[in-house]
This record gives sequence, C-alpha cells and structure tokens, in this order.
Amino acid sequence: VHLTKGPPVLLSRGARSIQNDATADPARRIANITLGLATTVAADAWDAGLIGVSEQVGIERAVALLEHLARGHQAFEAGGWGGGWQGSLVGGYLGRAAWLLWDELPTTLRAEVARIVEKEATEAAGEPMVHLRDATGHYVGAPGDSRAEELSWQVLPAQLALAMFPDSDHRSVWSHAVIQAALTSWARPADVARADLVHGLPLSSWLPGSNVEADGTVINHDRVAPEYMALMSQTMDQVWVQTLVGDAAPQAATLLLAPVYDALLTRTFDAADYASPGGTIYPPGESSIYYPQGDDWGTGLRLRFALVDAQAQSYGLAGAETAGAFLRLHLEAAAAMQDRFADGRIYGDWSEFAYVGREEMIAQEAALLVLTIGVGDADTFSFTDRPAGAF
Repeated sequence: VHLTKGPPVLLSRGARSIQNDATADPARRIANITLGLATTVAADAWDAGLIGVSEQVGIERAVALLEHLARGHQAFEAGGWGGGWQGSLVGGYLGRAAWLLWDELPTTLRAEVARIVEKEATEAAGEPMVHLRDATGHYVGAPGDSRAEELSWQVLPAQLALAMFPDSDHRSVWSHAVIQAALTSWARPADVARADLVHGLPLSSWLPGSNVEADGTVINHDRVAPEYMALMSQTMDQVWVQTLVGDAAPQAATLLLAPVYDALLTRTFDAADYASPGGTIYPPGESSIYYPQGDDWGTGLRLRFALVDAQAQSYGLAGAETAGAFLRLHLEAAAAMQDRFADGRIYGDWSEFAYVGREEMIAQEAALLVLTIGVGDADTFSFTDRPAGAF
C-alpha cells in the first residue's frame, strides 16, 4: 500500500476500464485500495515500520479517500459514479471499507455511506438475474460469455446491507436477491431441473437459467476462463460479512460452488485439443495456472486464486489438505513476485496482468483473503437454510 505517494486521483465519469490508462476506473481503484487500508487497521495488522507511517495516518488517509469517493456518487453529485455496470461492485467494496472503519468515520460520512450502500443494494436487487443459458438450455446472449462474475458482483452491496441494516424494510428484497444471485451465478444446466429444497423453495424455482458448463468450467471471452472461475469468491464474500455480525450466512453462498472449484483441480484438458501442455488448470504441486484456451488479461494472477483456495479450505468446497496446499503455493508465488521490487508492488510487465488498477486490486484481494482466513481460523462461521424473508 503506497501510503506515501501523492493525493488520490480525481473521480472521472464512466465505469469501464481503459487498459493501461492511469485515469481509468478511478472509483473502483479507490474503493479497492481503501478496503486494503481498512482491513489492515481492522485486523490489527498495521506495521508502521514496514509501511512507513503510523496507523493513525493510515486511518486519516482512508477516511479522506472514503469521503472523496462517497461524495462523488450519483446520490450526491449529478453525473457521479454509481448504478449501472459496475456501480454495485464499487459500492460493495466502498461499503465494506467504511463498515470496517465505522468507529473512525465522521457522522456525516457514515450517513453518506449508508445511503450509497442502501441505494446500490436496492437498485441492484431489482436488476435481472443475468445468465448464459435459459432453463431449456438455449443461449440467452453470446454463447462465449457467461454472466457469472457480473451477477455475483451485482449483489455485493445487498450482501453488506443485510449486515448493516438489520431493521430495514428492504431486507426481504435484499436476501432474495442475494440467494438467487448466488445460485444463478454458478448453476450448471442440470441444476435448473433440481427439486431439492433450498431456502424453502425447490432449487429449480430459484434459477432462470445457468452460467456454468456441465463440467464446472466457466466460458468467458469465448474461452475457458480460470480467472473468472475464481470469482466465485465474490459469492462467498457473504460468509465473513454475516459472521462479523454474529449471524449465519445463507447456504446458497457455497451450495453450487464445489463443482466449479473441483474443475480447477481435476478437469483435464488434452493438449491435442487445447493449448500446450494440456493438463489441469491447477497443475499438481505447482503454483502456475494453466489456461487451456489462452488468456486475455495475463497469466500472473496468484492472489485471486489464493483467495478462492482459502475459501475452499475454510468452507468445505474441497478437502482442506488439497485446498490448503494450493493456497500455500499461490501465496508463496505472490510473495516471490512482490520480492522482485523494492516498493512493494506485485506486478511487473503488463503481460502479467493488463488491468490499470492491478495493484489496487491486490489490496482488495489481500484484504478479503485476510478476512476469510480470520473467519476460518476462528471457526465462528455457520450456514443457514432459512427462507429469504427470514434473514
């Protein structure tokens, strides 16, 4: 976290990133870096000697970033960021950062954050549950683009709103959206016909369609996409949030994820049909990631996979020993990447990860990893199958 660098970038309009352009995605980048700061403070992990400034300075800068970002939201500034394609993604992480630092925030900022989270949660909950195939198996949109990752981030504010606003009249709407998105994001075609009860209803009644292939892989950008498979982490983010308020997470948060994680471990791709050398996405005993049909973001992602490994280990998606072994491999690889540079960054050449906010995303991924491991080690999390209206 480069705390000693210059002032935060000014917010600009628009949500989509412009690759390698330092003015792109400012709202998302600020939310990500602030979540890293907030988690370091909340987890009592601030090392002033390593970071170079005191914890109090870190808190002050995090609050300044939160104020800057919150006041640029469309709820307070005409034409500001929010809503649409990535508003819920930014709002979800902004809200989490503020929530973790709540006692340090001015009263006015608390009210602003609460308004943003509630607005983003309610608007996103009313959006369609986007999917790749309908219930009959026919493609709804482009055959090569699952909507799993977009739908799973769509409800990030609603996940948080359930914890922040226990007395809200919107809780039933939020919980229904959170459950339905958790299931629809990671459903395979066969799941849409399942009659087993989930949160009081047959699984089939929750699912307008599916987003995952029968073998557990996710197709995005016209290829098998391991980095998008790992974004099942967004759905499991619900667990630590609910745990921190002493409540159980919905069973839906992990119910359909084991086949997707298993596909990282066991789905074998023949080199005659896929990119050399073939094999599994997680090569046994290695930290590298195999991309069966190539990649378009870069092959240097490691913390993203470490995060989903930690969740898999804690929440039972795979054997704890297996998931734990890959967690160690991916963490060691990330640490080795960071050791290459004196300033603490992870990435070097853009071929490693071609997103302008890649270092800020590291802060976000590391933060969620710390929170996941903390909840898992404490063994205080639990799951419930109660109906949506009972959350």
